[in-house]
Amino acid sequence: PCTLWDSDGVAEYRSSMANDPRLRAAAAALEAWAEVRIGNPVDVPEHRVEEDGTLSFPSFKKGRRDSSGEWIWEWRFNTALQQRSADVSSLGMLYAITGEARYGAFAKRVLLELSQAYGCGPGGGRPDPNGYDCFEAYGFDGGDAGMFLAKVCHGYDLIYDLPSFTAEERKRIEAGLIGPLAEHLKKAKYMYTGHSRWDLVCLYGILVSGAVLNDQALVDSTLYGLGGSPANVT
Repeated sequence: PCTLWDSDGVAEYRSSMANDPRLRAAAAALEAWAEVRIGNPVDVPEHRVEEDGTLSFPSFKKGRRDSSGEWIWEWRFNTALQQRSADVSSLGMLYAITGEARYGAFAKRVLLELSQAYGCGPGGGRPDPNGYDCFEAYGFDGGDAGMFLAKVCHGYDLIYDLPSFTAEERKRIEAGLIGPLAEHLKKAKYMYTGHSRWDLVCLYGILVSGAVLNDQALVDSTLYGLGGSPANVT
């Protein structure tokens, strides 16, 4: 692993279990949650392909403008995606600590269904008239994407060595979800000149995606700016 945890960190957590009752209690609570979670459906928002090739999520409403032109958003879609990304992160941590394949296997199922919901490609088909991708049209904006990528990449990184993972499955997750979502977020650009909390959340989402994908261009964009370099930070 190469994101929030590395191999030394995982080994340290494991060895600390013997002497740290709080850590053991936290791990036990996480495992109790996981046993319930893997016994339930994956629960990624159901999607369908419309006649024009776009993806929609029938149980959720897209953003819409009111009579004054202001956008109205419902946040249930964002909540559902953040919960699934948190599942991936938590199950990944538990797999790394315990080595129990069933936790990693369920995290993989969630990732594969999230990849399918994103459309297995940039933007999930034809673009929204407003330029949104298929997630963003439901109120899933830059900061939300940054948080989502941070958790998804953390969990994916920790289950990468899962014996049941195939090269094709990794490709579906990397090329169908992490890569295109990070590239879409990167195009928003505002996080490269701002330094607010949400700007940094967006930058971290892109940074951790680049680390997981071994994409130095993505990493460099967060360190030096779009088109920048160590000698010329933009």
